Amino acid sequence: MDNLIIRLILDAGQFASELDKEEAKIRELDAMSLRDKTVNVDVQDAEAKAELAEIARAESKTVRVDLDDARARARIEEDARDRDTTVRVRVDDAEARARLAEDTKPEEKRVRLNIEGGEGGGLGIGALLSALPMLSPLVATATAGVMGLASAFASATAGVGGFAVVAVPTLKDVFQGTEAVQKAQEAYNNAVTNKQRQEALQKEKEAWASMDAEEQRAARSLMDFQQFFRQFRQSFETPVINAFVNGLQMLRQLLIDMRPVIQNATEAFTELEGEAGRALGSPYWQQFFGFLGSTAKPMLLDFGQAIGNLIKGFTGLLMAFQPLSTGMAQGLLTLTQRFAAWATTLQSSQGFQQFVAYVRANGPLVVQLIGQLATIATQLLSAWAPVGHQLLEAAVSLGQMVSGLLKANPALGTMLGYLVSGIGMFKLFGGAISPIVSGIESLSGVLKLIGSGFEVLSGLVS
Repeated sequence: MDNLIIRLILDAGQFASELDKEEAKIRELDAMSLRDKTVNVDVQDAEAKAELAEIARAESKTVRVDLDDARARARIEEDARDRDTTVRVRVDDAEARARLAEDTKPEEKRVRLNIEGGEGGGLGIGALLSALPMLSPLVATATAGVMGLASAFASATAGVGGFAVVAVPTLKDVFQGTEAVQKAQEAYNNAVTNKQRQEALQKEKEAWASMDAEEQRAARSLMDFQQFFRQFRQSFETPVINAFVNGLQMLRQLLIDMRPVIQNATEAFTELEGEAGRALGSPYWQQFFGFLGSTAKPMLLDFGQAIGNLIKGFTGLLMAFQPLSTGMAQGLLTLTQRFAAWATTLQSSQGFQQFVAYVRANGPLVVQLIGQLATIATQLLSAWAPVGHQLLEAAVSLGQMVSGLLKANPALGTMLGYLVSGIGMFKLFGGAISPIVSGIESLSGVLKLIGSGFEVLSGLVS
């Protein structure tokens, strides 16, 4: 018996006793001078993996270990420094694989690491799937919050609408009364006889009498503001008039330049109008207008009733979420108050001042870098222009060649079509085939495990 393969599966609760038994077997094998041994171990406990490293001290052995623990890998590597040991490690984490490989680069160790990739992608998918149930409370809370705010906003909007209903006619009376008073005052200023002045004063008195006390107060405030705004506007009269005159001159020149465009567009619209008039008299458009006449009323009724149902349902939702509207409105108020307090004190913040100083110091450099990058891109495009022309010529030549080839050999085009379709079908059904392939691989591993068990049994019996 030249070669003995022993496969151990250790559990955390029984690894100590099982490990002692296997060590005794190995010492017995050592006494029989069996120097070539391969030990395949699936270890599920970190401490068991550390103890297993002690077995490898006396001989030159190959140890294949499927490890899921970083500390166990480090201990096996530490114990294998002074021996000729091959350790094949299966790591199920991409970051751990990279780190383990990096740690073995600086030193010339006698440990040969074969790092195999595991099912790391499944961890991300598993984490995502495990997080999906959390979406239910998140979505429910977000929906309730949005509807609570919508209910509060609807109430506030209704209040604004109600205020507008009474404010508009009230202010309308104020505006009309103010206008009547101003017309009477203007008539008095333009009067040339005492009779005309008396009539203007009587009209002004009647205009004031048409308004109650509050409306008169509003009218006086409005006239005072008009006087102020008139003076304020006159202070900007010169620059505004200059801008207006310059704009008119520019518009005149633009219209002169656009004369040919406008002329051609006018002729085109005239032709289109004639064609449209002739087309509207055709049987087709007469049939279309008949269709509109027969379907307009029922469609309008259906859409109107649908909109009414939506409005009714939405108002029902607003009333249903009313208990949440107060809390959401208060929360929004608190958030805005905190934001206002933070923003008003931001200017005196030392951290913000440092940020502003940092931006002032680095902003010009960033702008300069962007300018340099733009210059580099322009220079590269200019340098690539001849190459691009040559590539375009080559692409045109290649296209002509392929076109001629397909024209001379139609079957080749059909074959390419089948090939593209096959690739597309493979990509489409690859996701469904992948689990089957994984299942076959797992079955193969199980069969190998059973075979190893039979080998152990045959070895023990022999």
